[in-house]
Amino acid sequence: MVSAYCETWSRFVTAVRQYRLEGTTIVNPDTGNLRRHPAVGVAETAATQLRTLGNELGLSPAAERLLNVTPRDDNTSDPFAAG
Repeated sequence: MVSAYCETWSRFVTAVRQYRLEGTTIVNPDTGNLRRHPAVGVAETAATQLRTLGNELGLSPAAERLLNVTPRDDNTSDPFAAG
């Protein structure tokens, strides 16, 4: 799941960089008509997938509350402390 999230993040970043460099629209060389840059659609799809995967991983406060995690018995307030 984490691998899929990382791969999707990479795809999102690459697509955003591409359309920022080239613009959000491109010209069809045959007709001269403007159309949306394909990288915009890739970025939008990746953003949707990131939200879905992030929820599965508990990466938002709402999604974190839905995880079935047993609280620790020690007195530390640091959830990342070695235990």
